Amino acid sequence: MDYKVIVLDLDGTTLNEMNTVNETLKNYLIELRESGKLIFIATGRTLKEVRDVLPADLKVDGMVTANGMSAFIGKKQIVEHTLSPELVEELVAKAGEGEIYYEVHPNNGSRMALLKDKVFMVKQGMGHKPATVEENEWLSCKIYSLET
Repeated sequence: MDYKVIVLDLDGTTLNEMNTVNETLKNYLIELRESGKLIFIATGRTLKEVRDVLPADLKVDGMVTANGMSAFIGKKQIVEHTLSPELVEELVAKAGEGEIYYEVHPNNGSRMALLKDKVFMVKQGMGHKPATVEENEWLSCKIYSLET
């Protein structure tokens, strides 16, 4: 069988500066899919973050999420990689000690950081608002409490 596939990133490609898919692009992707093309998303965002921004009427055939940590064909998960909780805790502690901006991206859920690191994280992450779509991801960054 001969497959025709389009794979799209989200930030700076499919999403505009307001983290939405513009209506013209959405309709074109729907038209491509109806003509037999397969539509895939490949993104650094988690599954939840993808679901939060894709329009409900824009169906995709598969996704690679969380920078390759998870992959899906339809709704079936075919790949799931994780880091050990001990390694994540060690990396988060070192980032906090050095006041280095970080985010923990679970395979399914929202990105998070330790609440105790909020002061330096907000200062670093929110000091400069981007002027271009390529710098847009700051709009979706939120600081959450990470339970350990």
